[in-house]
Amino acid sequence: MDAVYAYLVDAGATPIDLVSPVWRTGQGPHLVRRTLLPFDENAHPPQPSALPPVVNLAPGELIARHGEEYVLAQLCEAAIEACAAENEARMTTMAAGKTNIDGRLAALQVEERLTPGADHRGSGGACGRRTFASDKSRACLTGVKFSREQPA
Repeated sequence: MDAVYAYLVDAGATPIDLVSPVWRTGQGPHLVRRTLLPFDENAHPPQPSALPPVVNLAPGELIARHGEEYVLAQLCEAAIEACAAENEARMTTMAAGKTNIDGRLAALQVEERLTPGADHRGSGGACGRRTFASDKSRACLTGVKFSREQPA
């Protein structure tokens, strides 16, 4: 908020727009531009009330404080929407990664079944690792043979 007020001191009474990302389901992130200052009366029409509001401040101080709270609320809303858009983008990326991994696993399982001489029982052959036709150079990297015998 201090940066907004410092800008207004330097630039004078000038309009300020707020640009922030929002997430739209199925469409991804989009930038939204809103007017921060001057206050847009049409965006927040007054609500009719049977009773007048209780005011404990002088009108000038009330308007100044209300303006500060309005700017703070708009900045907080933009920050929260930006965090939500970033979170949704991360979730979408992770879901795509899981789909990719699941597809790759299925392809490797098919390749394993089609590879002649591969151990299909799940023991992984002599070194305890499964081998695949496209990955024979990396099979049994440890060189350790596993035994089911218990030490005496």
